Amino acid sequence: REAVEYLFDSPARDTLDALIKVSGRDRREAAAAIAVMFLDHPGVLRPPAQAADGNAFNKEGWPDRGETVRGHVIRTLRLMRDKTQAPRLVALLADPDPGVRETAVECLGLAGQSEHLEAAAKLLSDPDPFVRVKAIYAVSFLTKKQGADRIAPLLSDPHPFVRHIGLSQIDYPEARAHAAAVAGLLSDPEQKVRVSAVRVLGTMGAVESQEAIRAFLEDPDPLLRMVAVAALAV
Repeated sequence: REAVEYLFDSPARDTLDALIKVSGRDRREAAAAIAVMFLDHPGVLRPPAQAADGNAFNKEGWPDRGETVRGHVIRTLRLMRDKTQAPRLVALLADPDPGVRETAVECLGLAGQSEHLEAAAKLLSDPDPFVRVKAIYAVSFLTKKQGADRIAPLLSDPHPFVRHIGLSQIDYPEARAHAAAVAGLLSDPEQKVRVSAVRVLGTMGAVESQEAIRAFLEDPDPLLRMVAVAALAV
């Protein structure tokens, strides 16, 4: 542990990345045991970026929370594919740091253990919108894209990114029972949400919404016109 702490505090800063490389089948348990020593480490590998308005987002619209040792440990455990660490990820879903909750629920979903569905689904109501987004992905993954009943309530979420991602994860015919909620987003103030709503209604085969979709054939936005044509052709 002293050697690993030394490396973590040194300019190398890639100790956990090195652990992934040496964590073959016969070494995975030992490497994971070393990694989890840092789950409470307060270190910051990269501080959050700051824009002029005090916020910073990447090109996908995701907030730049910086990079912490704890977040890196969580991602490392996932990359090691050590499913025995899932209970630790579940415990981190209640962490006061939204960045930790976001990373933990994402990794829990990717671990693919359906017995953790209920724990992940609780974060669909997290106060942080970006945690809610990762919870949507986790629920979708853990239900093999059959979690529409859990995800559909977030189509009325106050944050447009949550509405947009929610639509993307109920984009299949079996979710047709939620077509009315999707149709309600055809007049959403956010363009990307309207685009997703048109596309999802087409995928659902919602005959009752075809007239509303046809209206977008005359929309001034060329992307909406194109998506409407595709939706009506399904």
